[in-house]
Amino acid sequence: MHTLFLFLLSSIVLTLSPGPDMLLVITLGLQYSFRQVLLFILGLCTGLFIHTLLLTIGWQQFLADYPQAIQGFKLVGAFYFAYLAWSVFRTKKQNEGTTLLPFKDGFALWKKGILMNVLNPKVGLFFWFFFPGFLFSEDWPLAEQYLILGVVFVCQAFVVMASMGYMASKLKDSWSLAGVLSGAFFRYFTASVLAILAVYIGVS
Repeated sequence: MHTLFLFLLSSIVLTLSPGPDMLLVITLGLQYSFRQVLLFILGLCTGLFIHTLLLTIGWQQFLADYPQAIQGFKLVGAFYFAYLAWSVFRTKKQNEGTTLLPFKDGFALWKKGILMNVLNPKVGLFFWFFFPGFLFSEDWPLAEQYLILGVVFVCQAFVVMASMGYMASKLKDSWSLAGVLSGAFFRYFTASVLAILAVYIGVS
């Protein structure tokens, strides 16, 4: 239990650290309703759980056997985020503000969150290097321990990101930022975040 508690604290600190996911959650919270941001966060957390399942069923061994695959996943992820950045950049201003990402409905929000996490190979590599340091039993199978650690990480990530998204949506309402948010600032800002993420994934 002591090891799991340390893992939980470490995971919360890492989730709170400034990163692409958190930056996008806050940015979307300042633009969309909390319900919409929550659907996007659910997608991100679904992606985290998929990475957990991949690690559980042998992702670590696969990458060890085929290290060249890592570069391929990096390129796919980089191209996807570059595509998103370009899509956001060329989005035209609409009557009720800018559409930061091409969200059409709740299902699209959820899918976008999944893709943004699944196609980011750094998340899988992070799990690969982070989880083994918190294995808590010499008797339990590794797959079960990885699964438990993954569930703990996903649950805390959801709570932390949902809290940040909620605060961002409340700041939008309390500060009356409609004028700023309806301009091009957040469109360019979000496109820049996605472009930086594409470069970061591709060259690291």
